[in-house]
Amino acid sequence: MSSVHHSIRNFITKLVVSGIAFLIFLCIPKLLGPELFGIFSFQSAFVGLLIPLSSLGFGSGIVYLISSNKYKVNEVSSTILRLAFVLAILNGALVSILYGFGFLQSFVTSMSVIQMLCFSLAIFCQSISFLLGRLFYGNSDFKILNTIEISISLLNPIVLIALFFLLETADPTFLYFSFLIASLIGLLLHAYYARSFWNSAKYNKEFVHAANSYGMQSWPGDLAVRANLRMDQLVLISFSSASALGVYNIAVKLVELVWLIPDAIGPVLFNRIAKQEQSIESLVLIARLHRLLLSFSLVLLILLALISYYVIIPFFLGTDYTALMIPFVLLMPGSLFLISSKIFTKLFSATGQVKWTSQISILGALVSIVGYFLLIPIWGMQGAAIASTIGYFCLAAAGWILLVKNYPIHLFDFFDIRLDDWIWLFSNLKHWYRSNLNAQINTGERL
Repeated sequence: MSSVHHSIRNFITKLVVSGIAFLIFLCIPKLLGPELFGIFSFQSAFVGLLIPLSSLGFGSGIVYLISSNKYKVNEVSSTILRLAFVLAILNGALVSILYGFGFLQSFVTSMSVIQMLCFSLAIFCQSISFLLGRLFYGNSDFKILNTIEISISLLNPIVLIALFFLLETADPTFLYFSFLIASLIGLLLHAYYARSFWNSAKYNKEFVHAANSYGMQSWPGDLAVRANLRMDQLVLISFSSASALGVYNIAVKLVELVWLIPDAIGPVLFNRIAKQEQSIESLVLIARLHRLLLSFSLVLLILLALISYYVIIPFFLGTDYTALMIPFVLLMPGSLFLISSKIFTKLFSATGQVKWTSQISILGALVSIVGYFLLIPIWGMQGAAIASTIGYFCLAAAGWILLVKNYPIHLFDFFDIRLDDWIWLFSNLKHWYRSNLNAQINTGERL
């Protein structure tokens, strides 16, 4: 199957899954209220920053080495599993140490020992799942990844809502217990689908060295991207309150819905370019996808803003979350800048220029983080949104400069919206639909 067809299937799956999961997710903020939902948001933000930080880019090395066919999955799976357990133990212990020194309490002042233990065990599970998931990415097993994502996206909010009604308490402990159950489910799903990769191969030192070598180049950039996406929430809850984070997180979740498209095509695009290295065909495809994504995402953001104001807030969230519209609007241009960067950084990384991805990501993160500490104490949620957008612009602008200096293509080609792009897109959609229909017919005939 072509990379275009892979991307279409990946996007449609993510669209359906995210749509269903988001509808279920909308029940949670109103059910919990801003304060408990803020604690719920803190859990995801903290884990989303800790695991990439502690993995030192090893996950990126796994994806690159497997996707470029330098190593086979079966040759390195046992090595990755061993290292995943080491990472999980270290992360779980680190959470306990941070709690002992009072660092976690600077975010959530009321965290108890029981809550910390649940949080620590959840991070243990998610650390293993993180590295196992890199196996699937590198091996282009996007169907498996989508299946896991579907299951987790649907089960997580269901578990949380069920515990809320079963325990009938406003004590935050049930949030940490729910987070642990969801993390354990994710680990079991990753282990189940990775079972076909297991073998008794010895520890592969060469692979570990190569993965670390590549990973350490990409790690600063990957960490910077994660900091751009999560640090605003951690700084906000520190300087403001859990309630403010709860409201702000809804704005972030709404904006991130538009990222479904680049996130769906990104892994497919990376694997294709990694196999081809730099080619004119890849550059033309990158430019075309960039034009389509930006124009389509702009329309989606405007529609999402209208739907949020007239439907989501009054009918699903309630008046407690009305303040989310201002940070949402402020995040909209930043979202477009980030989508732009998601496309061309795939080109940099897949053509071996991972250091460029790291450099521009660090620049964007530094600008954002400085902005968070300067603007959040003054303007709260609005300050977080403004700083994020400025950081995303710096990230994108630095990438545009590197792009035109090092690749045989004009920057204008990335923004010149053309009718033939849409003709090309609908032609591929039509071809993908016919291919699926023929496959179903052939399957029916064999049965």
